Amino acid sequence: LAKENKTKKKFDFVRWMFYASVAGVLTYFNAWTGFFIYWLIPAVTWGNLMLRIRRISEHCGLIVTEELISRSRTTIANFWERTFLAPCNINYHNEHHLYPTVPYYNLPKLHVLLMQNHTYKNKANVCEGYINVFKECTNMQKQKSNFLRRQAA
Repeated sequence: LAKENKTKKKFDFVRWMFYASVAGVLTYFNAWTGFFIYWLIPAVTWGNLMLRIRRISEHCGLIVTEELISRSRTTIANFWERTFLAPCNINYHNEHHLYPTVPYYNLPKLHVLLMQNHTYKNKANVCEGYINVFKECTNMQKQKSNFLRRQAA
């Protein structure tokens, strides 16, 4: 316990020194305005919205079973979706969960290889575009609601 506490204190010290260094650099270069406009404001507004949309598309509205393949979804994204929602091929989320050591730039190739496997192709959650993901998620909610109403009756 004492060792963990010492490690935590060391980590906290290094973290605060990093923050102080960043603050010093921003002050030296008079870059606080750019920091707020180009990093902080997008991080707490646009960034959170994009992360929420992406998390919903990756894991919500799925029928989860014991199999790992059922716990996430791959979204085949268009150019704009890849640019704003899914940089670094994170839209290949199922492949990322199944093979986390595969680098992001090889995830599309891995997807093509896996889709050649009949079992994977039949069990994988793959959706064309983020709009269709949300349609799928809302449809799943309707199906669950109807199921719960029937169970209660």
